[in-house]
Amino acid sequence: MKKLKMDYTNTFYFLSQNNFDENQINNADFMKWKKKWCISVKKNNTLIEAKKLMRKNNPVFIARNHLVDEAIKQAVSGDMQYINKLLEILSTPYQHKCNSEKFMKPSPPNFEKCFQTFCGT
Repeated sequence: MKKLKMDYTNTFYFLSQNNFDENQINNADFMKWKKKWCISVKKNNTLIEAKKLMRKNNPVFIARNHLVDEAIKQAVSGDMQYINKLLEILSTPYQHKCNSEKFMKPSPPNFEKCFQTFCGT
């Protein structure tokens, strides 16, 4: 996952759901890794049990810097809708919610290069 620069949170979610995006399915290195992962999992457990454990221990949603930044900007300007939606989603991070895919997306490539936090979010 690191070599392919994959988002860990989303990859764990997709593995637990058998729901991969086109870039992953079309990537030979990822498919080779996934095959090894399945073999490794089956040595200790069933794939079904492994996926249950993953769903229990890996959140679908995390407080991503770009989402928190956007929520704060909108709240400061007087619009609380975005921050309330983000808080609603993050209050149950292990449950997938329909129409919330935008809250799963990693930050744009240039965002993290110029963004600085002081609280470690």
